[in-house]
Amino acid sequence: ELPEIVDVSLAGATSSSMVSQQLPDVTDALGDSVSGTTVVMVTIAGNDVQRLLYNTAGTDDAIETILEKLGDLYDYFEDPERFPDGSRVYLANVYEPSDGVGQADECFYGMNLENVLPSLDAVNAATRAQAEERGVAWIDLRGHFLGHGFNGYDSENTYYEADDPSLWFADDCIHPNDRGHHELRRRPRGVRLQR
Repeated sequence: ELPEIVDVSLAGATSSSMVSQQLPDVTDALGDSVSGTTVVMVTIAGNDVQRLLYNTAGTDDAIETILEKLGDLYDYFEDPERFPDGSRVYLANVYEPSDGVGQADECFYGMNLENVLPSLDAVNAATRAQAEERGVAWIDLRGHFLGHGFNGYDSENTYYEADDPSLWFADDCIHPNDRGHHELRRRPRGVRLQR
């Protein structure tokens, strides 16, 4: 028997809208109590980080909000009345299209993203620490996607993969292309799953 899949993804979602809109959508879809183990895959905080492009001074506030909202998410799925048979949450970290360079001429009209990379690192470090504390599986998609962004063909790039310098990002520079989606589904050895 195939598992029931509930998709409450939301275009442009942030950690705040995840709690205010998407969690109620889960309740609407599943009801107040769910039988059987529930597996939850979360990709969030990319849009939160994107908002820091012009104001990296807001990084600490953004991290505080992201961690608070993720805490709300974890509390929701750890509720024994709602999920009496248990749940398992997998949180993917935030990746970026420049392969750690900060500049991808094909993206965002050639905008330099170098100033936001430290904020991205800080967000990912904070979500990982929280995930470890809460017993949540943390998936390092950024580490896996490095070398497959818009600088992945540059043999001088630290993350260049000579055996497979393929691009895993769509033309919008945010979402995965078909290959990137395949890699998300496949979750190969290169993705470190923290438990």
